[in-house]
Formats: sequence, C-alpha cells, structure tokens
Amino acid sequence: MGKQWKGIIQNMGYAVLSNGVILLSSTLISLLVPAFYSVADYGYLQLYLFYTSYLGLCHLGWADGIYLRLGGWEYSRMDEPMYKAQYRLFFPYVLLLCGTACAATYFLVEEGMRQTMFFGVSLCMVPYVLANYWNNILMATGRMKDYARNCFFNRALFLVIVGGMLIFGIYDLRGIMAADILGKTVGCISAWYACKNLSGRSSSVRFQEVTREIGTNISCGSKLLFANVSGMLILGLIRMGIEKKWSIEVYGQISLTLSVSGLLLGFISAVSQVMYTTARKLERGGLSEVYQVSRKTVTLVLLGFLAAYEPARRLLVWMLPEYEYGLKYMAILLPMCVIECKWSFLTMTYLKVIREEKNILKVNLLSVLLSAFSTLITVFLLENLFLTVCIVVLVLFCRGTFGEIILSGKLGCEVRKDILKELMLILLFITVSWNFTGWLCLLLYLAGYALYLLSEKTAVRGVVIKIRYMMER
Repeated sequence: MGKQWKGIIQNMGYAVLSNGVILLSSTLISLLVPAFYSVADYGYLQLYLFYTSYLGLCHLGWADGIYLRLGGWEYSRMDEPMYKAQYRLFFPYVLLLCGTACAATYFLVEEGMRQTMFFGVSLCMVPYVLANYWNNILMATGRMKDYARNCFFNRALFLVIVGGMLIFGIYDLRGIMAADILGKTVGCISAWYACKNLSGRSSSVRFQEVTREIGTNISCGSKLLFANVSGMLILGLIRMGIEKKWSIEVYGQISLTLSVSGLLLGFISAVSQVMYTTARKLERGGLSEVYQVSRKTVTLVLLGFLAAYEPARRLLVWMLPEYEYGLKYMAILLPMCVIECKWSFLTMTYLKVIREEKNILKVNLLSVLLSAFSTLITVFLLENLFLTVCIVVLVLFCRGTFGEIILSGKLGCEVRKDILKELMLILLFITVSWNFTGWLCLLLYLAGYALYLLSEKTAVRGVVIKIRYMMER
C-alpha cells in the first residue's frame, strides 16, 4: 500500500473515531433524552441546537478563508507572526459579539424557557467560534489526530454530564445546555493548546498587513460561509415554518425524525474534511478518476443503508411510543440522509478543491429560494404537513443534482444516467415505506436494490479494480 494512502486511511480513522463520540452524543439527544422529557421540552432543546448550528456565521468567513487557503499545506510552513496577529484581533471580536447577543436577549426576549434558550445560544458563541477557528487550521494542515482529540474531549464531557443527569433523575433543559457549552469550552481549550504557538504576541507584523490578510481571508471564505449557511437554510426555513404554523410538540416530533435520519451526517462530514485536504494535493487530471470511484462507492453503500429503515422504525416506536406520529415521516426523510451525505462528502468537497465556491453559493441560493417558495405554499397556504416534509427531500435532491451536473462538467465525466437510476430507487423506497408496513416494505426495497446492483454490475467491478490499483500505487 502506498505511503500516501496509508496517511489517508490513518486520518480517516482519526476522523471516524472522534465522530464516533459525536454520533453517541447525537444518539443520546435523539433517542434517550426524548424518553425522559416532554415533547414540548424536547422541542425547545431542538430549537437550541438548531440556532447554535448557525453560530458559524459569526466569523463572517474569516475561519473559512483560512481553511480554504491553507488546505494541503504543512503546519510548519505557516506564517506564525501573521496568524498570531490575526488571533489578537479575532478573540476580542468574538467576545464583543457574545456580549451584544446577551444584551439583546435580555432586553428583547421575554422571560421563560425561550429567553433561557437564547442566553444559552449567546454564551455558546465564544467556545464554538474560537474552536472553529483553531480546528479549521488543524484540518487544513492535515493534523487530524489533534482535531479528533478536540472533538473527543468536547462530546465525551457532554456525554458524561448528560448521562449522569439522566441516571440521577435531573431532568432540566438548562443542565443539558450548560453541558453542551462546557463540553465545547473544553474542546476549544484543547484546540487552542494544539495551536498555542499561533496565539502569542507578534510585534513583527504591521497592522495594515494584518487587516489586509484578514480582508483576503474574509473575501475568500465568505463565499463558502454563505454557501454553507444558505445550505442550512434550505432545511432551516422548512423547520421554522413548521414551528410557526404548528405547535412546539409537532416541531419536536418532526425534529426527532430529522435527527434520527441525519445521524450519519457527522461521520460523512468528518471524512469529507480528510478528503478535501488529500484531494488538494492531487493533480487536476487525477481528480476525475478519484471522484468517479468515490461517487460510485459511496452511493452503493448509502442506498444499501436505506434497507435499515424498517428494523430501525420498529425499534424506535418501541422505545419512544409517544413519537410514533413523527417517526412515520422517517419513510420520507431517511433518503435525505443519502442525498445530504453525497452532497457533503462528494459534490461540495470536490467543488471546494477546484475552488468553485461561487458555484456552491449559486446552487445553495437557488435552493433556498425554492425552499422558501415551497414552504410558503405547503405551510401557510395548503397547511399540509405531509407535503411540507416531502419538500425537504425534493429541494435537497434538486440541489445535489445541480451541484453534480456542474462538477461533472468541470471534471469531464458523465453522471446523468447514474442520477436517474438513484432517483428511481429513492422514489421506490419512499413509496413502499409510506404505503406498506412490516417486512413487506423491506423485501420490496431489497428487490429494487438488487435490480439496481445488477444494472451496475460492470461499474462495481470497475470500481473494485480501480481501488486495488490506487491502493497499490
């Protein structure tokens, strides 16, 4: 096995290990917490997690620009004085934002659980944004072992505290929020320690040079930042529409299903970071081959993953009978995981590698407009929850398709026939899972998946040969 591939597999191993802890914490929130809290309280917790996911906006693309520009570099090659000077401006900026958010919450949000939730989001801002800054540097320079350690400390502490609360019968949402903030703080300190040589004083860099460098990073990273945020808004607008039109209990029901459907996204997102730093080192001519092999492999695995629906649904209904109403929508939302994993791991990663942030932003903005328009119709005009949930999968599939067509054009490969086959299999899954119960839906989907594998027999054989060849180089 080539030395390069050994390094890739090792880095992926670190990413999977660290995100195993993240998966455990997500499972705790998705499956165990609902069993001990009311549907309304769980809805407020999901709102807290939803709003904290947008805290990446606070750095305005500063950290994303560093990540894009450093991708594929060695850590030792970094301009240490310049990054020290940048951090001396970044840190007080984040503190100022946090103070402003806390003041706005105190004066603008009424007393009660909603105010507590927004205070939690405001306080979470400091460790979240600072850790994002340091972890972007670690991931861009291939220091996945250090990044994995930070994630482990973050989520392991959270698991211990929340697990202890449940064991001792302490059912307080404020405790879960505090555990989340404390875990992120410890992860932030660990990330700072890994890069502590970049956080001291630096008198050798002029202020004008620092501000010019910051401007370059923000200009470069803001496109990716707003592309990421607009991507989150695709689902976020629909979730906010559900929360406004229906009760917090309905929001909690649907949020549980969304959480269960997206449990694997953490794993895929972490591995995509490894793929980005690795692919940045490849020649442009070799990207097409690596992309096609990666795409076929990931798609086969993810479409096979859908077969776990019926056993998972039965287990979840047994564990959380009061959420049976929301869990039936997993038949529609589970394909969201397949679509999002492909977008995160493949399409978006390779578009970043070839520096097509503008196209990522265009695709996401177009999808946000489609999401907003569809939400207005299905939520406020038709008042139909079923159609609202269907819109989630439709919009995400459109985004993934637009992105793949752009990427395949840039790399010189053809994917339209593959997309059509995958769409047919996803529609088959949704149809049989929504209309049939028990093992019949599993058997019908497995029959469809077997036909899909048969149609891809030659492609699968080619993928196996290419993987062996690349591993031996």
